Amino acid sequence: MAGNLLKSCISLLCTALFVTGIISPALADNTKAGTTPRVCTHHLVTIAQDGRVLRGSKENLVTAVEQGKTIRVGFGLGTGKTGGFFLTHWFEAKFLTVLGTDVFTQTPIIHRQHPLREGNDIQLPEKMQRWVATMGTNGLLYSRFLDEEKVGTHHVESWWCLPD
Repeated sequence: MAGNLLKSCISLLCTALFVTGIISPALADNTKAGTTPRVCTHHLVTIAQDGRVLRGSKENLVTAVEQGKTIRVGFGLGTGKTGGFFLTHWFEAKFLTVLGTDVFTQTPIIHRQHPLREGNDIQLPEKMQRWVATMGTNGLLYSRFLDEEKVGTHHVESWWCLPD
């Protein structure tokens, strides 16, 4: 029961994300948990789903934020057939908050989409819904559709980098 609920939540979250040029999905099963994706060449910190630092340091990220540097953020969702993430999403953080030793950001508001596990395709649903989330170096992503009051909580692995 709990496994099906988790799969439904991940599916709903995946369904929420739309390619706008700001958020870039990758339907490749090539990023394994605990590793740094190839697109993160100037890595600052990798955060596990439970908020642990897997690589890098939060201090480096806080310093980069305080220096006004552009930060690129990625996070992984679901499990693919070979053990990597079903998909990853990337965006340039436009709004960053330092709270203690953690950094938080908001995703841009995006349109709902339907990533398909089979066929490497992303389709748009007939009904348009907008979605937004906050996420931080505590391993949590809080999200909701703008036309709904319910907020979802998701544990995500995230990568925080400087752009090339």
